[in-house]
Amino acid sequence: MSGEGEGSRAAAGKDAVGETPAPPPTASARVKLLVNGLEREAAAGTTVAELLAAEGEPIGLVIVEIDGLFIPPGSYGSRLLGEGDRVEIILPAFGG
Repeated sequence: MSGEGEGSRAAAGKDAVGETPAPPPTASARVKLLVNGLEREAAAGTTVAELLAAEGEPIGLVIVEIDGLFIPPGSYGSRLLGEGDRVEIILPAFGG
């Protein structure tokens, strides 16, 4: 039964946790992203953590979604960004 889900993920080009496997980057390779609705470019092989640092966002205080999927904070350093990813960086507001 679990093989059916894995096959559909493979067909969609995603691995078991919804990450797009990235080819090895070249020195000049760039990917286009949409970050909070704004077009951005990043080096191929850029991680979520690297994007957050480049955007000046506090890594421990934000929530990140890519293409509508929640990205666990523990994955920020390993989750690679891919061409056309829609990234939402959310700073939760607390208080009352």
